[in-house]
Amino acid sequence: YCALKDPNDLECIAGGGCDCGSKIHEALELIEKPKLTFNGGSSVLISDEKNTQSINYRFADKSVITSPSKLIEIPDKEVTFTLTASAFLKLQKGITALALPDVTVQGKDGNLLLTATDKKNKTSNNVSIVLGKTDKTFSAHFKAENFKIIPGDYDVTISKQKVSHFINKNFKLQYWIALEPDSEF
Repeated sequence: YCALKDPNDLECIAGGGCDCGSKIHEALELIEKPKLTFNGGSSVLISDEKNTQSINYRFADKSVITSPSKLIEIPDKEVTFTLTASAFLKLQKGITALALPDVTVQGKDGNLLLTATDKKNKTSNNVSIVLGKTDKTFSAHFKAENFKIIPGDYDVTISKQKVSHFINKNFKLQYWIALEPDSEF
């Protein structure tokens, strides 16, 4: 779900019953170089830089959203990296073009890799992007359907406890996305 913690702080948690994370993502893709203007706690105006196109995106009423009972915390910071908007958009294009259901962040042979794949089919197509270097060996798996976030640069933390935290570097937006149970550290 997506909710406003305060008028300028959008918080999204993927993996719940609500599809608003992907819907706001789809709305953002309709506008070239989108800018966000938060209107209190009820909506966000998504417009282009010339103000020639806009979308008024309304948030669900807080009374119909079941929020976590306590603040989500990352107990360990096993993996940290920056996910650039460019790498994210390449990943999304690969997911769409090749109909890939899974995303993996992997430490392998000294490289930090972001891969769109089909884990159930070892001979499937995949898209792999080198994000940097790492001395760790791990595989953090996500469902691609939970990986729909607003494009941008993110500081990412992944925990052995099978949760990840994405913090947008340009405005107050953060996501917690659950890892799949078969993730290995």
